[in-house]
Amino acid sequence: MAFGRSAVLACALLAASPARAADLSAAQAAALEAQLHNWLSSLLEPAFALPARPVQLTADGDHLDVVLFVPGLEGNATAVARPGELGTWLVSDIHMPTPASVSFELPIKDGKRINQHTGWTIGEQQGRMVVNPALGVVTSSSFALHGVDVRSDSELGHSRTHYDSYAGESAATPTGNGRLNITQSARAEGMTVHSETDDKPPFDLTVRRFSGHGDLTGVDPARAGRAFAASVKLVAATMAAASTMNTPHDPKQLPPMDREAVRALLVALNDLAVSGQIVETADDLSLRGLDQEVTLAHAAIGLGVEAPGGMLRASIKLAMDGFGAPQLPQQYAGFVPRRIALEPMISGIHTTDLNALLMAATEPEAKPQAMAPAIAKIFADGGVTVGLENVRIETAETTLSGATEVRLSGPQSWQGVARVRASGFDALMDRIKADPTLSQALPFLVLARGLAKPDGDGLAWDIAFDETKKVVVNGTDLSRIAGGGGQRQ
Repeated sequence: MAFGRSAVLACALLAASPARAADLSAAQAAALEAQLHNWLSSLLEPAFALPARPVQLTADGDHLDVVLFVPGLEGNATAVARPGELGTWLVSDIHMPTPASVSFELPIKDGKRINQHTGWTIGEQQGRMVVNPALGVVTSSSFALHGVDVRSDSELGHSRTHYDSYAGESAATPTGNGRLNITQSARAEGMTVHSETDDKPPFDLTVRRFSGHGDLTGVDPARAGRAFAASVKLVAATMAAASTMNTPHDPKQLPPMDREAVRALLVALNDLAVSGQIVETADDLSLRGLDQEVTLAHAAIGLGVEAPGGMLRASIKLAMDGFGAPQLPQQYAGFVPRRIALEPMISGIHTTDLNALLMAATEPEAKPQAMAPAIAKIFADGGVTVGLENVRIETAETTLSGATEVRLSGPQSWQGVARVRASGFDALMDRIKADPTLSQALPFLVLARGLAKPDGDGLAWDIAFDETKKVVVNGTDLSRIAGGGGQRQ
């Protein structure tokens, strides 16, 4: 919330060059304000109607008093901007309006619209940033909020969110080749959410601590600016399309405004950065609803993207520890995972080929046959690899771990391998045998046990499969079992 409006202010100042502190005057403030208005108008209108003075600047000695007007928002954001060294702006005392609220309409199915009202209060707040128009970025920023309460009400339901504290920092460092390395971090303490709808029971979520960190390397500031502008236009196009939801159009085609905005964003995102990664963690989660409670001691998600030599590689890391389900019957408690870890990945796609495919897919009246050449090019550089680099599921008695990789040499051609290892597998089978309600799973476990091979203190399965539906487990071709017994290979 605070970061979003600070970003709007920063983008406005990026369009301006500061004068020396001693030279600030009412005439210069008016000229700068007009410059910012023209920039915002080119970015937002006609999709968003701007007020007469969306940014109001008043010269006050060695600084400018800044007021940011947001249409529909009760209250205005304020800040103080001072010219700094080397052409920078030092923006301090950033203050979001509190209490404040905004009302708007949301489209729902069948062309209907509902009124949405969102309001918030902030107990204490601090914010500052350094803006460098020459680089086109906020070179550093920080904010801290305490006692944040957000409420949202509509015909569909109501929600209340609270943060004891919420803070973050960012920094951008030139790399010497016209690009930037950017880091961002955020953390929150004492988050609670209460939500209820007219047709569903309420639920409550609590999180003791949340944190996030992101790194982008080799960012092109010019492309980042174009990507920001394209994103704004995409939001505007989407909102405009929502206002005419009853207008007939092909559901398989993007509306013209959306298509133009998407294509502009795709062009801007191409070669935007060299690599990026995001890691978010949460501690001591609790979700209550339907007279049930689920707890989690720790959860983490990470996303990494890089393209060395233009070859894309992307991965996601998911980890969850310390599951709890107090209402779960005791006989099922042993099946509750203590830990789950997943690491899906994809690699082998050239970014140029991917961008070409996405551009082809957003052509007016794009047809699958017209995209065939772009699809074929995706697999032309040795194929695409997808898989799970790591899978691990731990219960009180059993641990399953493994990895899998699938190489796609075309849309209809692929080969895959996997390795799965289990410890405590026999204990799992004994537990299932003892519970009649789980008996349906037993035949599959017996089959798996028969195909397994010893591996230290556990069991292992080496698996190969392809597009012909052939599956070989530890040398046994499963496709032959139904025909009279498996065959070793």
